[in-house]
Amino acid sequence: MDILSFIRFILLLSVLIFVHEGGHFLFAKLFGVAVEEFGFGIPPRVIGKKIKDTIYSLNLLPIGGFVRLKGEAGETLGFGGADSFAIQSKIKRVLIIAAGAFGNFALAWLVFSVLLVVGTPVSSGKVLVVEVSGGSPAQEAGILPGDLILSLGGQKAETAKALTDLTNQNLGEPTVVEIESLGELKSVTLVPRLDPPSGEGSLGVLVQTATEDRVVPWWRAPLEGFTET
Repeated sequence: MDILSFIRFILLLSVLIFVHEGGHFLFAKLFGVAVEEFGFGIPPRVIGKKIKDTIYSLNLLPIGGFVRLKGEAGETLGFGGADSFAIQSKIKRVLIIAAGAFGNFALAWLVFSVLLVVGTPVSSGKVLVVEVSGGSPAQEAGILPGDLILSLGGQKAETAKALTDLTNQNLGEPTVVEIESLGELKSVTLVPRLDPPSGEGSLGVLVQTATEDRVVPWWRAPLEGFTET
């Protein structure tokens, strides 16, 4: 893992943890439980500001965060006060604890919903030709970079891997390939090579699974985002 990937991982982890702790914080406030500290990062504390009864702190290691509730250590009735976590009903304590997972779920739901509105790449069920090797069966058949391969040997080629598998089933045999070139459907015949030059493959093409943007209307995005979460 390179340094940039590591930084991205830490940032993502920090967001997930912070949102998780934010769920605990919000539900504790909702049920009247005192939050003694809501911190970003791992202590020791660098800076903190007390607003009402809660210290909002920035800590030395900027990874995730934490919530410290009054009475979470297990104070008994009569010592913690009405705003102590320890004396809340079982259902309230369960909800406060579970709120972290609710927070992560809500974040994932929001992210999926936004991505559906702006558009997310999905497989188009076709294979895109990226490069064509000179003198290869594909070039001799007239296949060009940018063409889309739809089927080979009468079977659909919906992914690059599927095309490779179908090609291997037709080595040395005249094979019909259906392509889409500049919006026009064509059928060409070629013979996949049994012993191609190194790095070229039997057809002599570099391909990838073609994608298209899936865009969902904003009013449908929350429901579909929920099903994707």
